[in-house]
Amino acid sequence: MKTINLSYRATLVISLTAAAFLYAINFDCVQIGIIQDDAHYINAARWLAGTQTIQKALDAYPLAYSLMLVPAAKLFPESVNVFKVFNIFLFLLIIPVLYGIFKDYLPNSELLVFLLLTSLNPLMVQYSSLVLPAGAFLLVSLVSFYLIQKASLKDSPPCATLASAAFLTAYLCAIRFEGFLFATAVILGLILAKRIRHALYFTFFYVILTAAYIHFSTAFTVSGGRFFGYMFDGIHGGGIYDILRKTSVFYFIEFTYSIFLTAFIGEKLGGFALIPAILVFAIFVRGFLGKKKFEGEIILKIYFVLYVLLHLPWPTRYTKFFLALLPFIIFYFMAGAQKFGRKTAYTFFTGIFIFFLYNGIKTSGNRVSMQSPETLSFIRTSTSPDAVFISIDASRVFLYTNRKSAYSDEVSKDDDMLYSLVKTGADYVYVDLFNESKDYMYLGFGKTPNEKIIQCMDDKNLYSLVYKNENAKTFVWRVNDGVKENFMEANDHALKAKKFFKDGDTVRAKEAYAKAFKIFPYYARAVNNYALIYMDEGNFAKAETILIEGILYSPRSAMLHALYGRLCKMKGEYDKSAEFYKKALVFAADFDDTQIQRLAESELSILKGRQDEK
Repeated sequence: MKTINLSYRATLVISLTAAAFLYAINFDCVQIGIIQDDAHYINAARWLAGTQTIQKALDAYPLAYSLMLVPAAKLFPESVNVFKVFNIFLFLLIIPVLYGIFKDYLPNSELLVFLLLTSLNPLMVQYSSLVLPAGAFLLVSLVSFYLIQKASLKDSPPCATLASAAFLTAYLCAIRFEGFLFATAVILGLILAKRIRHALYFTFFYVILTAAYIHFSTAFTVSGGRFFGYMFDGIHGGGIYDILRKTSVFYFIEFTYSIFLTAFIGEKLGGFALIPAILVFAIFVRGFLGKKKFEGEIILKIYFVLYVLLHLPWPTRYTKFFLALLPFIIFYFMAGAQKFGRKTAYTFFTGIFIFFLYNGIKTSGNRVSMQSPETLSFIRTSTSPDAVFISIDASRVFLYTNRKSAYSDEVSKDDDMLYSLVKTGADYVYVDLFNESKDYMYLGFGKTPNEKIIQCMDDKNLYSLVYKNENAKTFVWRVNDGVKENFMEANDHALKAKKFFKDGDTVRAKEAYAKAFKIFPYYARAVNNYALIYMDEGNFAKAETILIEGILYSPRSAMLHALYGRLCKMKGEYDKSAEFYKKALVFAADFDDTQIQRLAESELSILKGRQDEK
């Protein structure tokens, strides 16, 4: 195939122009707030800029991306589109950085194809107008790699260059938790490349900068803790094996046809999507395992492997994770394809390029909006300006209604919702099921957080449904008068009772629990501990009276049903015990309370063994 002679400037200008065109026509396709994260970053940036002083919420996500948005928030305090413009600017900056990394290793014609296939990729087009840190993460990692690449070409380690790379890598950790993977890859790659002094200098600067960041910010540990919680505890009732199995299959398909054939083609192929997926993956592996192609390649290969391994147990179904690896996936795919012959490869690349253009132009006519204007209007007009909401989608609620909103804690045990309400001072509960369906966010283990919240809202003595939109799948509940106050008072008595019991004063402990029960009989944990004292004393009749009344007020309490099952077993009523353990198992499954589930399953197994012996 005849080589196209292009100047460096022409290659860069063509790539930037084509990307800017597709990014611009897709500017308004996706509404801000659709993924919830973007609303959080905008709210945080406005808080840091001083343009809003109501919703702080800075510790839910790392802060670095919000800091990058601060100038836009300061200059245009009322605009949300300015954040989209800024994000597109970051995506366009990726192109010249890639150009700088690969221009010495690829002919101009190949470099042009590489830049076009990367910048016009559906993932790049889709996320260019979303106010999310994925693009910033990719940009900073590429700039850092570029500096490392230049430093590794010199025998004597350039301190200023390595310090700059270490600073950017530390900042990468402040953008997203996965930044530490890149740092690990850089250190290992430099060591394997026998650049020991370079590795030591980089490590020294990186450790100091990262330690300072962790010291002054809890966001890094919160983000990391969230991941390891998912990894070791399982997700929504699924074990680690289920997670790895499902995510491996999911990522394999997404890695291939979503990135190369676009989601549109993947939908058209349906079940046959696995065929091109295998082909594309095989071509990529062929290129990935080939000989060295550019300086610092070992760093990227280590980073690629670490990144993929880390994300296998990750719970969310977001292809944005691939964005951090996209240029390297394209690069190795091109390298693998060219082993079939240059002419064949470029014919294939042309076909993919046409698909990308078609997809980008086609999607520009779509507008994805998952917000409910009617629901948000209800919140603005029918609630007090100082009302506080609790929601999984707290940032979205605040962005569009200016009502202070707090994130709900994980609802997995009795009274968790009540604790969240008291801690946040919330007056209302907002649920958006359309934005958080299993197909959209989860791999299908158990119930989603919003579904568990809805189960809590079933108790009309505690909550009143004040708004429901069937089409938008949005709901608003009001916390009934006196609920928070009574719960707090009951909790004070329960804490005193717990201290009395620990000190051996069971009489005063029972009196305190009795007061807590009288003030707020819906407090399942207090009822549980109250009944336990009488069970330990052998007063089964009193314990049973307490549990019956407690279950009357908390009919879906897995904890109380499990304790009643234990009480029946102690009394020798094994059939009744099995009945209550079965109920406890059902209710525990509803809230993914794995502790009660394991207990109930174990007890039912023992009771079944007893029956078999008979």
